[in-house]
Amino acid sequence: GAPASSIVPGPSVVLTPAGSIPAGVGAGGMAVDLGGEPRLFVANKVAGTVTIIGFPDGLPTLPVQLSMTPQTLNLKSMGRWVKVVLEPEPPAVPEDFVLESIRLNGTVPVDLDAPHSIGDDDHDGLPDLSVRFLRSAVELVVPEGDNVPVSVTGMLGPRNFAGTATINVKRRKER
Repeated sequence: GAPASSIVPGPSVVLTPAGSIPAGVGAGGMAVDLGGEPRLFVANKVAGTVTIIGFPDGLPTLPVQLSMTPQTLNLKSMGRWVKVVLEPEPPAVPEDFVLESIRLNGTVPVDLDAPHSIGDDDHDGLPDLSVRFLRSAVELVVPEGDNVPVSVTGMLGPRNFAGTATINVKRRKER
């Protein structure tokens, strides 16, 4: 005779949409890869492409070159901003930085009212993003000293990024 089979129902599951993720033109199929870093692949029939959707906390952080001006921060100076230049590694492009997510030392946000621009600040042929942080806020999160480490983190497209640099932080001597 035929082998006996039984179906045991599992627990009840309710799925609730939590938002949408752009997945390309004509999304028509998907596959999940749970090996290593979890990712979702979406086949876009109309565009003839595959969109890879990852989870920012599950994917490796993207490295970003970071430079700061001034490199010596005089705490008695009256300057308004500290300029930071962020250069992503190709194929990432500066247009993908999410300005609202960028933080210096984990707390100081970009001054969204200050000028920011995409260019080639270091003249190496790769595009970069120049942003400004309020100097008064930066002074609160850096200790005085030489070679003070500074980090800038945030989102580059759907991924986390991080860059580090060192600056000198000095107090002008009182006369």
